[in-house]
Amino acid sequence: EGISDYYYLSAFKELLNFQFKKEVNFIPSVGADKFHFLVPLMMGWGLNYCVVLDNDKKGRQVKKKLLEEFGATDIKIIHPSENMDEEIEDLFKREDFIKYVLNEKSIGIPTDKKNSQIMKQPDNKYDKALLSKSFFEKIKTEGTFLSTVTKENFKSFLKKINEGMFPKS
Repeated sequence: EGISDYYYLSAFKELLNFQFKKEVNFIPSVGADKFHFLVPLMMGWGLNYCVVLDNDKKGRQVKKKLLEEFGATDIKIIHPSENMDEEIEDLFKREDFIKYVLNEKSIGIPTDKKNSQIMKQPDNKYDKALLSKSFFEKIKTEGTFLSTVTKENFKSFLKKINEGMFPKS
């Protein structure tokens, strides 16, 4: 989807030393509704690609539009989670997200909200792009400090991307 997804996927590809079947590069869009500009380029260049969309309202709307415009056989769309209204931030275990992405203690963080909902609060003081880039840099310098739950969630997501891009023949 956007630049924050790019940084999280890049960070976990590196952290987990994840090996795709062939070389994979992540290309950030400027939000879900901009994919209709990128898909024709990928198709025209004959590239193997997939579209990563959050499973929120906007992501589902864009998925529907892309499938209508390009057809189900010509486009591969993958969500971080099959759960409705979940986004890439929701793959983090709550404690990891607060400590290593928000760089905070859990005091004052709403306990009844998903990680992605915290980022969208009206009084939001968080910049998604800046936090994801900071997390990416932290991974490069500090290495592995995350819970097994978070690592497994992202490993599963990277596997879904791998399988979507390189289906078994």
